[in-house]
Amino acid sequence: MKIIIINGYAGVGKSTFVEMCKKDYLVTELSTIDPIKDIASKIGWNGQKEPKDRKFLSDLKDLLSRYNDYPFKATINSIYAEVSFMELLKVDAEEIFFVHCREPEEIERFKNELGARSLIIRRHGPETVTQINHADNNVFNMVYDYTIFNEGSLEDLEKTAKEFMEKLKSEDWESHVERSYYELCN
Repeated sequence: MKIIIINGYAGVGKSTFVEMCKKDYLVTELSTIDPIKDIASKIGWNGQKEPKDRKFLSDLKDLLSRYNDYPFKATINSIYAEVSFMELLKVDAEEIFFVHCREPEEIERFKNELGARSLIIRRHGPETVTQINHADNNVFNMVYDYTIFNEGSLEDLEKTAKEFMEKLKSEDWESHVERSYYELCN
């Protein structure tokens, strides 16, 4: 198992890149904001991603992170559940997780605690827009292990995704989700 923490401004092609990575490989895509979106929808968020919605989700994530570390723990639980399911099915392929995360301190935590690596997707147009919340504003406040520039066509991005996945498959590194850590999250 390999865990890649993916980041980049809205609209740079992160999800498109991950979809292209799924074509020939066993890939699971998660986001630290997904559990927050679930809660937000229960309290009236309509699913939009306008600047005020993005700020609301960012603020709610901050609140729940400070309160009980919920976003991080929920993401760990999702990874562990997927790994356990694949073990149950006796799937022999190496699984690669892409976890969308904005906050540099949380990305570093995934790297330190799970052996993850970080990836930023960049495209010059969307990066010039002023962001409305601190999570989006802090995207460049760290050094990433990998950088992908999405400046060409969809075919170019697909070629880049294939090359990236081949590089990941050839690299040897230890990612881990220990059962004892999972139990601490519950």
